[in-house]
Amino acid sequence: MRDKYGVLHDVYCYPDSDVLINLLNIKDADQLAEAEAAFSAARYRNYQSTVTSLDQLTLAHLQQLHHYLFQDVYYGEDSCAPLI
Repeated sequence: MRDKYGVLHDVYCYPDSDVLINLLNIKDADQLAEAEAAFSAARYRNYQSTVTSLDQLTLAHLQQLHHYLFQDVYYGEDSCAPLI
């Protein structure tokens, strides 16, 4: 049976689970969602955007923003599932 990511086992998830491997070692999806929301909200409150026009919303900028928001929950870029 395929998981919510469409594969039999996602290498970015804990074994026998569809929960992404995370820095907090949380293996329950609901608990991880709560932690992710809390940590990313705290980061967002302190975020200072340098974007002044829509043409500055590049893939590189979005990747940097994603890393900034989720750095307390997930490992760095080398261990992240590809977004595109």
